[in-house]
Amino acid sequence: MEVLNLLGSGMIILGALSGVVLYIHSLGVKIVDQIGTIAWLFIFCIIGGTVCYNLSDNSIDGIIYSSYILLMLGSLSGLTLFFIEFGFKKFDKEEIGKGTLWLFFLLFVPIGIAGILNYKLIELINQYSNQL
Repeated sequence: MEVLNLLGSGMIILGALSGVVLYIHSLGVKIVDQIGTIAWLFIFCIIGGTVCYNLSDNSIDGIIYSSYILLMLGSLSGLTLFFIEFGFKKFDKEEIGKGTLWLFFLLFVPIGIAGILNYKLIELINQYSNQL
């Protein structure tokens, strides 16, 4: 079970790093050529890391870590979109992938919030059931 815990933690960290690479790539900085591979790595690591971490401890802690990562990336994308439109005019708007930023914002913020609320709801149900 320690191997699954280590594998899940590593995959969640790798998912966070590949998400940051996708975010930086959407700002116009060309870090890697194979961005499709990084996108699939991000999806696989977020889902697989959560599953491995949950299977290792029979707990739901992996959900909260992935939810925080998704909420962080979505919020960062939302702030970037706000500053591009209303703040800093020195961004080259042709190089910025606004579609990716909007996707991060509109998809990751609700999923991150739902994961955090789901985790808190399960904790609350467990506390209530232990009192009975």
